[in-house]
Amino acid sequence: MLLLEDLGDLTYSRALAQGESEMELYSRAVDVLVDIHRRHIAVSVPNGLALYDEDKLVNESLLFTDWYMPQVIGHPTRASDRLQFQEIWYRLFQLLEDVPDTLVLRDFHADNLMWLPDRKGLAACGLLDFQDAVVGKPVYDLMSLLEDARRDLTPGVAHRMLDRYYGALPNFDRKLHETAYAILGAQRHCKVIGIFTRLAERDSKYEYLLHIPRVWKLLSHACRHPVLAPLKSWLDHQVPVDHRQGPIHWKRA
Repeated sequence: MLLLEDLGDLTYSRALAQGESEMELYSRAVDVLVDIHRRHIAVSVPNGLALYDEDKLVNESLLFTDWYMPQVIGHPTRASDRLQFQEIWYRLFQLLEDVPDTLVLRDFHADNLMWLPDRKGLAACGLLDFQDAVVGKPVYDLMSLLEDARRDLTPGVAHRMLDRYYGALPNFDRKLHETAYAILGAQRHCKVIGIFTRLAERDSKYEYLLHIPRVWKLLSHACRHPVLAPLKSWLDHQVPVDHRQGPIHWKRA
């Protein structure tokens, strides 16, 4: 039996464009994550769900070297540079071993959330595009929400949402989870830069290139975390700042 519901067409993105309160919408979304993450994994995770393990995370990060870099350096990424990039990620992901797993919806952002203002509490936030859900680290979805590749949050909103999240989960080791947040944020941003490049080069969807400067800004911010110093060093050497923009570097864009 499959149970479906029509949640209408008012996505978070559309609701925000119409002037709905950003603070209200994001508070409801954060509360949904809190509700999932405070549950025992035996309750929150369906049987048979795939693990978002190191190999999968590393393979996703390699979209950066395999798709984006050739477009900005003019040739395929050297095997030695790709291997170094890969090894950096494996070392970083080892730092996440003590972070407990939970349900990760994986594409938790404004375009995949529905605003249902006639409903109370958690029910006001409808969920789409969770078919690729996995077992992973709780802050992944929080990071995906607050570091959106497609829209900029009003200054201060992300900080208040982080305080809301950790305030509702006092048993979480905030320092440990903030480290995981930075690492997984950098991974997702590298992945997204590669995916958006692939969409342009392979599928002629050049509009995605417009978001690359924003994602680079998010990636650079994540790399300010001390544990990401090796990644920052690699990026600074391989991709100079003047290659970190978007459409101007693609002759067909």
